Amino acid sequence: LVKPVAPPRLETAIERLRDKMSTLNGQPTVIGAAPANGTGTKILVKTTSASMMVAARTITLLKAEGDYTRIFLQSHQSHLVSNLLRKFEPELPSPPFHRLSRSLIVNMDHIEKVEWEATSSSRLHFVSCSETVTLGRAGTRRLRELLRI
Repeated sequence: LVKPVAPPRLETAIERLRDKMSTLNGQPTVIGAAPANGTGTKILVKTTSASMMVAARTITLLKAEGDYTRIFLQSHQSHLVSNLLRKFEPELPSPPFHRLSRSLIVNMDHIEKVEWEATSSSRLHFVSCSETVTLGRAGTRRLRELLRI
């Protein structure tokens, strides 16, 4: 749209968008809306070189790296995205995604093993990701609550 906006042209543009979106998959689609069970949720991942739609179920973990977020996928790939971690939190279905610390959101379905440390910390190992994550006391406490240990 270009300013000044003419109300009739804006209305026409909105109608066209609604028509296009209703033809996708033969049903109305709302950008950013997730199915009730979260199985078909897709997340837009914009890197410096590409934008892609990633199925939420394929995401193993999201890790904050300063003003960026590194997304680790089941396919052993990782992507650095120029968005803060908090931008992804409302888009991910919960469960299985839970924020365990300020800098970490984890897909609980992808955890293979938890090593409990004597210092009230823990180390997470994932099924299809070589990345291991160490949690401090607060993150370990949240993990124990989620696992009901």
